[in-house]
Amino acid sequence: MEIAFLMDRLESIDPTNETTSHLMYECNQRGHTVYFLEPHDVYIRGDEVVARMRNVTVAQDLSIGDYWQAMIRCLRQDELIFETVTDLDALFLRKDPPPELPGHGISGTDRRPGVHYQQCYRPNPGQ
Repeated sequence: MEIAFLMDRLESIDPTNETTSHLMYECNQRGHTVYFLEPHDVYIRGDEVVARMRNVTVAQDLSIGDYWQAMIRCLRQDELIFETVTDLDALFLRKDPPPELPGHGISGTDRRPGVHYQQCYRPNPGQ
């Protein structure tokens, strides 16, 4: 499968304590192609949503720390992949929530430290 993760910069994340890093790690461990992109990498071309991504698939069976460092090295490569979002098998969206979500009854004080909210978008659920 081709699985992309849209999130904040990888360098700003502690992989040992983040759910998303473990999801990425497990996708890689299972032999899926893993892509990384940031919010500014998504745009509209014609009537399609397109993303500018980097393939961050690395060797399997690394520790989570070594895996994370290998992924960060992938980001330094010049090769970008331009893909229509609907061509992906899955797209995970991870963005730190704002300090307060109006109308949702969730404020910064209601959250446990270190817990991040996850969203998963499956572009073509019928396939």
